[in-house]
Amino acid sequence: MDGNTTVNDVKADPGGPPQASSTDIQAPPQQVQYQVVQQDVMNPGGQMTQQGHVVQMTPQPVQMVQQQPIQVMICSGDLGDVPTLTTCRNCGQRVETRVVYQSGVLAWLICGLCLLIGLWCGCCVIPFFMDRCKDAHHYCSKCNTNLSVHKRL
Repeated sequence: MDGNTTVNDVKADPGGPPQASSTDIQAPPQQVQYQVVQQDVMNPGGQMTQQGHVVQMTPQPVQMVQQQPIQVMICSGDLGDVPTLTTCRNCGQRVETRVVYQSGVLAWLICGLCLLIGLWCGCCVIPFFMDRCKDAHHYCSKCNTNLSVHKRL
């Protein structure tokens, strides 16, 4: 070695064991924080004094949390009886359907059954006021195209 060569500049010869330089083995410095905690203590004479304790606090590793992407179900075909997210086949936009309830076969069937069992005084019209007895017609909220009809019967 000449006068300007340092230990870090020395390389291992091909037949010998490899030597690491000081830049290869440097670990990141760990920061240690200290906090002084004050505590009131009563002396045997009945007087209050403060005592300080030094508490060593080491930083905790940070955990990274990845959120799962929200999955949106886009329906096609029978859309059910509630507003549903779907793609309009007319305008091609992703929309939430607008639902209009219209009296269908089930409402008329329940009305007829009420009349047969003797519920004459207005009970036979109850199915026409209940959305659960009506057919659900789904319309695009952008272009008002009829997308689907959910029939009860």
